Amino acid sequence: MRATKNKKIYEKIADNTNVSPQMVKDIYESMFRFIKERLREVDNLGQLSEEEMEKLRLSFNLPMLG
Repeated sequence: MRATKNKKIYEKIADNTNVSPQMVKDIYESMFRFIKERLREVDNLGQLSEEEMEKLRLSFNLPMLG
């Protein structure tokens, strides 16, 4: 059910933006891949110096999620 709903959403956005549904899906999923990769890096926080810790940016703004 969810995959079908997502597919319909991707198709609607693709029609509105003149790109393929696959491209819409790839763009949408890329933000979650980015967040996942950054959070994996955080797993190594114990190995960072205080200066390196201060440089980290760990907040993610996802306005469409509310």
